[in-house]
Amino acid sequence: PKSFRLSNLNSIEIHLISIGAAALGCLSLAYFVHVSGPKRNLNRIFSLSNISLALWNATDLVMYTMKSHPKAIYFDRLSYMAGIPVIYFFFKLCVEIAEAVPPRALVKLLKTISMVMSLLMLTPLVLKDVRIEGERLIEIPGPLYFVFITYFMGYLSYGLYLLFRQYRH
Repeated sequence: PKSFRLSNLNSIEIHLISIGAAALGCLSLAYFVHVSGPKRNLNRIFSLSNISLALWNATDLVMYTMKSHPKAIYFDRLSYMAGIPVIYFFFKLCVEIAEAVPPRALVKLLKTISMVMSLLMLTPLVLKDVRIEGERLIEIPGPLYFVFITYFMGYLSYGLYLLFRQYRH
């Protein structure tokens, strides 16, 4: 029998193992942080953030196992949709750590944009197609992919801005 060696795996197999390990790591971290202080708001937000990351990773894992193209593209889009809570919880984490109070209107706008982005993720407007060629996963962006990137970077940047502003004082 052939012994298991990491060097015998192709890049997709390594990617799948990495995805599974990341998802399990996120779930474990979420569990231990939550158990250490379930009533602490920071712990709850951190745990939810890690559960979201695990879900984001897990949907990628499911996408790779799909035998039909329509199911694969659906799960890849679902993976992008699962990224929306990751962004939101990262922002909430930054707000909590910085002890910031962003304007209510801005928070409401960000939540609304998140809901719209969640719906857009399931359409070809953001992710047009996905193919696995040989050992490579190729995602073909849709015409609104730049909107997702702008949303992603804007939300994360604002959260980091709040953190840096707090620690400068």
